[in-house]
This record gives sequence, structure tokens and C-alpha cells, in this order.
Amino acid sequence: MMIVEVIDPACVDSTSLFATAIAHARAQFDARLVATRSWKMPSPPIPILVQGVGFFDFLHGQTGAAPNGIELHPVTDIIRDPPPCGDVSSDRLVNIGDALLVAQFDVGLRQCGLTPFSHPVVCDVNGDGACNIGDALRIAQCDVGLVSCAFTCAPFTCPSMTSTTLGTTPRRPQRRRRLRPSSTGL
Repeated sequence: MMIVEVIDPACVDSTSLFATAIAHARAQFDARLVATRSWKMPSPPIPILVQGVGFFDFLHGQTGAAPNGIELHPVTDIIRDPPPCGDVSSDRLVNIGDALLVAQFDVGLRQCGLTPFSHPVVCDVNGDGACNIGDALRIAQCDVGLVSCAFTCAPFTCPSMTSTTLGTTPRRPQRRRRLRPSSTGL
């Protein structure tokens, strides 16, 4: 269980790096639900994906806290009716186009979270905590029928949205080599 808090944007300093994202998340919340002073489960439950800043809260017996102390506060994005796992373009299809977007992201040709790579949170189809060529391959295999498309996504967060890169290691820049003609002219 995790506790998430969709805070009132008026409580956020306008100079905060998160101010715009918090206001967007709250607008998404307000468009579907009504905030109350007490917690209650929506009926029927609403499937969503949330993104935000995670932290461990000190357990001191308060009500409404997760048993493990993990909270997501503030929420920076709410995705209602999330796309299927692997559908990074959010067109409701998992296909070779998604595989291409993931591969382009992996080699630095596509920026994380920007259209058309708009839902990287559903990228990690192989559960390794990264969004990389391994995921692109699984998505491509799904599209041609080699593997099932019933993926279970591990959450992936764009490296630019967090202080650490989840499950990836920085790449060392390639050294440039000068090509010299061979003595045979080939």
C-alpha cells in the first residue's frame, strides 16, 4: 500500500520546480473527484497511474499512513485510464512504433516523456527497472506474435524527473578514431 497526496497548488511556492506539475495533477484530480477532509475509496475503484516524489515517512502512529511508511508526495502527474503496458506512445496499441520509440530513447535520439514518447511509465516490459533496448525487443516480439503482449510493467521514471537514474548506468562517450587508408588502398 502506498499513500499519495494530491495537494492544493496554492500551498506550493510559485518558484518550486514542481509547481506546474502539481497544478496539472490537481486539475486532473479535480476533473474527476471531489476532495474531502477524510479519506474514502471511490466506488467503483478508478484505475490510474501516478507519478510524484517518493519518500519514507517516519511511522508515529498517525492515521492514514501506509504500514511501510512509503508516501508519494507531491503527486506530479495522474494518468486516468492508463495505456497498456508497452504503449509508450499512448495510442492504445502496443506495436513496432512503440518499440522504435523505446530504442530511440535508449540511444539518446528521443527525449523521455515528450510526445510521441509520452508515457515512459509503461516502458519497462521486462521488469529490469530500465527503459532500454531489451524492452524495445520485447515490444517488437509482441507485435509480430513471438511473445505474449500481456506485459506487467515495472514502474519507470524518466531520469530527468528524479535525482537518480533507475536501473541504468551512464554511458561513457565514444572515442573518435581517425580512419587511415590501408597500404593496399582498401
